[in-house]
Amino acid sequence: MNEQTRSESLYEVFAHREVTAETDFWVFRIPKLGEPSPTTGVAIMPVGQATSLSEIEEEARGLIAAWLDDDSVAEEIQMIIRLVAGDEDDACQG
Repeated sequence: MNEQTRSESLYEVFAHREVTAETDFWVFRIPKLGEPSPTTGVAIMPVGQATSLSEIEEEARGLIAAWLDDDSVAEEIQMIIRLVAGDEDDACQG
C-alpha cells in the first residue's frame, strides 16, 4: 500500500479552457508529476482534458493514479485547481 504524507498527496492542477469553432473543453496540467525525458532531458508533464470544469478533479485523480501506477492513491489525493489563461505556460511549469 502506498503510504503518503499529506504534502506528498497534495497536487496543484493548472487548468484552462480551450474553445474553438470545433472544440470546447478544459485542458489541465499537473506540474508536480513532471520529469525530464531520459533521452532528451525535455520536461514530460502529464496533461489531461475534461469536458466541463466540474469534471477536472475526477479526471485529474485518474491521471495522477495512472502516472503513479497506483489506483489506490486516487481517493487519498488532495488537490488545488488553479484556473489560468491558456497562454500562461510559465504558471504551469511549477
